[in-house]
Amino acid sequence: MTGVTAWLRRGLMAAGLAVSTLAAGCEAPGGAFLGWPDDQARKIEDERPDADPRVRGQVTMTEVRTVPYETYVAMRSAGQVMVEERRTGQVYFAVRRTVQVPIAGRPGLAPAMMYVGVMERYRAGVPEEVVRE
Repeated sequence: MTGVTAWLRRGLMAAGLAVSTLAAGCEAPGGAFLGWPDDQARKIEDERPDADPRVRGQVTMTEVRTVPYETYVAMRSAGQVMVEERRTGQVYFAVRRTVQVPIAGRPGLAPAMMYVGVMERYRAGVPEEVVRE
């Protein structure tokens, strides 16, 4: 594990994310990018069964979405890609966003807000000319 990979792992673990594979070029077992099945979104209650009932159902990690390779390049150029991994002919990558979740307060008061980190997961096919480089 490189120093950068270890640093990313510590940072993501501190944010409450289970990370199985971070190094580019490594494949996660069984289609589980960042330790969660590619075809499933993770919710707060999956991580914390005792989570406040008012925030249950809030997604903390999206299912892996397919995007054009150009989207990956643009997000990476903008410094948004936190984690990436190469799989045969594809690059899997993740972007962290923070969302506001309104929490019902007492009657007559405005709802409180909770900020939740969401890891948005993507995959993009890598064009053959890029693979050859």
